[in-house]
Amino acid sequence: MRAESAPHHPHRSRRDRAKRIAQVALAIAGVVAVVLLVRQIGLRALLSLVTRALPWMPALLALELVRIVAETIGTRAIAVAADDGARRLDWGAWFRMHLVANAALVVLPAGRTICEGIKMASISAATSAPRAAGIVVVQHAMTLLALAVISVPCAIAAWTLGAPVIALAVSAHALLCGIGMVGMIVAARHAKIPAFAARWFVHAPDALVTFRETVRAAPWVAPGAFGAKLLNRVVQAVQYGILLVAVGGGGSAARAFHADGVNLVGSALGEFMPAQVGAMDGSFAYAATSLGVTVAMAMAIATLARLTQLVWSAVGALVPVIVPTRAERPSAA
Repeated sequence: MRAESAPHHPHRSRRDRAKRIAQVALAIAGVVAVVLLVRQIGLRALLSLVTRALPWMPALLALELVRIVAETIGTRAIAVAADDGARRLDWGAWFRMHLVANAALVVLPAGRTICEGIKMASISAATSAPRAAGIVVVQHAMTLLALAVISVPCAIAAWTLGAPVIALAVSAHALLCGIGMVGMIVAARHAKIPAFAARWFVHAPDALVTFRETVRAAPWVAPGAFGAKLLNRVVQAVQYGILLVAVGGGGSAARAFHADGVNLVGSALGEFMPAQVGAMDGSFAYAATSLGVTVAMAMAIATLARLTQLVWSAVGALVPVIVPTRAERPSAA
């Protein structure tokens, strides 16, 4: 007897195909933008600046590790408060989870969605899928809140340094993150499941109830998670302060926060581009004057920031191969 084939959804197929085409088009546009910028400033000039800044890489990599650890602490704080089962995951498992999730976040288009999905899958190994989804929704809301808060000094710094367009863009980013945080929590507490969470649900009658209870059990602002997420963002501003010094532009707190604001805008514009290629570079090139650097220096900052993230992304991508979980280990023949 012939097995029934899965139902074909032509609309979904067309949508998926259009999505892939859009992603390829954005990737090509990003690469073209970088090529044009590099042609403008000269490849030799860019490489010279990047090479000169390389002695700062150990400090930048160490701070990037601090950011990943802060994310780990934030997610775990919410998880163990929401469910005792989450305590079964040791610190190594939590850190491993975030290394892998970070690799997806940095490199892939729409990486945040995939990043949160990785966390849900990993946490659901110690608790139920609906509870894991609730935990990740709450920690994502704290990410949005931290982004909204850090955007405030970034916007003020941009305005002070004579970059009103960047200041307005960062202010809009803060507003959208704040609205997104409130909207996500309200929706989750009243049955609406965010799209990125829905796929991880176990289709059981009490799944939605469990999800709601998990979200409602957390305070609107979870102090431990929010503090860790905000630390992550402050450390990133410190990284940009170091990068300004590393390329020879000189540093100050205002410039560091302004550069971080440019990073926030570039990340938002490049959300659907691999590693934000093009969007991040263009944002820094645009803000070069207000940052007090040349376009070549601004491009070097974007390149070094990406290189720092890609090193840890490579580590995260290799972790499942080098240190597989019990479920990933091949069974003995």
